[in-house]
Amino acid sequence: TIKRTWTAKDECDNQSTYVQTITVKDLTAPTFSSLPADINVSCTNIPANAILTVSDSCDMNPSLTFTSVQLPGSCPNEYTIQNTWVTKDACQNERTHIQKINVSDKEKPSFVNFPADVVVECHNIPVAVTPTFTDNCSSVIISFTETKTPGTCAGKYTINRTWLLTDA
Repeated sequence: TIKRTWTAKDECDNQSTYVQTITVKDLTAPTFSSLPADINVSCTNIPANAILTVSDSCDMNPSLTFTSVQLPGSCPNEYTIQNTWVTKDACQNERTHIQKINVSDKEKPSFVNFPADVVVECHNIPVAVTPTFTDNCSSVIISFTETKTPGTCAGKYTINRTWLLTDA
């Protein structure tokens, strides 16, 4: 509060006094210098958390807090990161910014190394081996099936081995 006092006095010592009271209030919340937008990314492109700065017209040191939570999505590798920044000045004026980073897994797992097709003699059928594979985001479940298709003559047949990769 600022008080200004004026006194008017004439030559006969008659005087009048006027007091002006100025009440200063901080009614405006601090502001952020720049705000990160909501984005959609793959699980291999999650950005680092933005660093925000704040300013306030009355408080030279407004507080700034940051929290980040992971909200579940439709599968283990699809989720939302919710980043929240809250700034508050000495008069408890507050401003909040929330950024949502939607993380998705849209890439199929892929085989790195797998057995080639072969022709063999009757009793030299190779053992089924597990091929190697990769996935950009998650663990992979591999399933295996084997079918036997008869050939056109006795002793001739085809074995089809199928591996299926499924990520989370």
